[in-house]
This record gives sequence, C-alpha cells and structure tokens, in this order.
Amino acid sequence: MPLILQLALTLAVIFVALAPGQASAERWRLQPRVDLETGYDDNIRLSVDDPKSSFLATLDARLNASRSTENSDLGVYARIGGTSFVDEPDLDNTRGEAAVSY
Repeated sequence: MPLILQLALTLAVIFVALAPGQASAERWRLQPRVDLETGYDDNIRLSVDDPKSSFLATLDARLNASRSTENSDLGVYARIGGTSFVDEPDLDNTRGEAAVSY
C-alpha cells in the first residue's frame, strides 16, 4: 500500500476515534492540520561519488483535540507523517507521535 494512502487511512482512524460520542459536540475542540509537499531532490543520499535523484512527496497530518469541563481538562495530540521517494523506495519513511494530557 502506498505510504500516502497509509497515512491518510491512519488520519481517518484518528478522527473517528476522537469524534465526540457521549460528550456534547460543543465541549470538544478539534484542530486538524494536513501538509503535503512534493519536490525533486538531485542528491537524496548526499553522496559526492554517486548522487541519486528522485521525486518525493511528504505528508504531515496533525490533530489536537481538547475537552474542558468544570472539573477537568483533557487534551490529545496525534501526529503522523512520512516521505515517499519515487525512485528510491528504500528511503521511504514514516514517523509519528502522540500525547495525552489530563
């Protein structure tokens, strides 16, 4: 499965998981952000002797969700990203992080 599709599916799962269920919608604050970059690198391995070039795509998706009540505050942060190299797929990578605060 292409990296970009994997990242899009993961972001969709995060949105569904954090959708307000029993809590009223006005109490949740969602701040999604998605960045997509495409480009070309003429020396992706930074090699002096044998430079390799490739087109690439980078996707970075973030979601901040918070809920405040009279008694508590809950915050959830999730981020996933990755870079896909068209001509050098062995350099494809994904990264992610998550945090919960209460």
